[in-house]
Amino acid sequence: MTRYRAAAHVHSEWSDDASWSLPDLAAAFGRRGYDVVLLCEHSRGFDPGQWDAYLSACAAASTERVLLVPGIEYNDADNVVHVPVWGDVPFFGAVPDIPELLA
Repeated sequence: MTRYRAAAHVHSEWSDDASWSLPDLAAAFGRRGYDVVLLCEHSRGFDPGQWDAYLSACAAASTERVLLVPGIEYNDADNVVHVPVWGDVPFFGAVPDIPELLA
């Protein structure tokens, strides 16, 4: 069985409350033996164009050692329910309707 070391729910400078760049995260996790980083940026402030740019930036910052998987953390209007989503998926809006998102 092949094993991979992964870190989940990591925010980069693409979130409004973090400061590490994608290349810096890839380098830091690579030095620590990680294979995959599941990023999880906050949806607030994102729009479809920014989501597309972010997908490209994750691909560009990934290395032979570390795969940066783009992800976004959606929240409801009351900021009570948070749903992380990873991979090449459509952008569902800055504050989507959570039942619609889950469907």
